[in-house]
Amino acid sequence: MSDIAKELRERSLRAEQEGEPLALLDEAADEIERLRLTFKERQAMMRATYRVVGADSEILWSLLERTR
Repeated sequence: MSDIAKELRERSLRAEQEGEPLALLDEAADEIERLRLTFKERQAMMRATYRVVGADSEILWSLLERTR
């Protein structure tokens, strides 16, 4: 998976250099970075997911995969 926050920042910089500032891209990149889990948060989720049994475990694993 590509780093969408990085891509947004690069596009925003190119647009600004071309005279078309796109503050929305910077704001979106900031929000993506704010919502990302830290390494320790991901580890805690992994440990918790191992303790859950049943359908909820699958849901937690899919959420964890989406946080990468």
